[in-house]
Amino acid sequence: MKEKYPGTSVLTHYKKVFANWRHCTSDEKWMSYVDRADGADVFVHQQIHHWLKNSDDVAVALIIRYKSPGATARVTPDADDQFVALVRITQPNMRTQLGEMGVKCAKDS
Repeated sequence: MKEKYPGTSVLTHYKKVFANWRHCTSDEKWMSYVDRADGADVFVHQQIHHWLKNSDDVAVALIIRYKSPGATARVTPDADDQFVALVRITQPNMRTQLGEMGVKCAKDS
């Protein structure tokens, strides 16, 4: 989608969608890094947010990302093309699994 960095309108939307789930906390500020996984350097600006269903067997991760070509560090991305992914993870005891990744979820909602 098109959204000027550091746009988070999608986060506002998903906070409403998952209002009855537990919002988990981690390092949710914008992070930047060089991604060389596909053989070409890409500079990434990214945020990740997590929610946990009260049954503790389903979690979702919201990934908000901008990409710019090259490895040169920059304060803002080169374009307003925002990539958004929502990943659903289903397995028992998700709070513990998320905790192992540094994501903290309250025991009670």
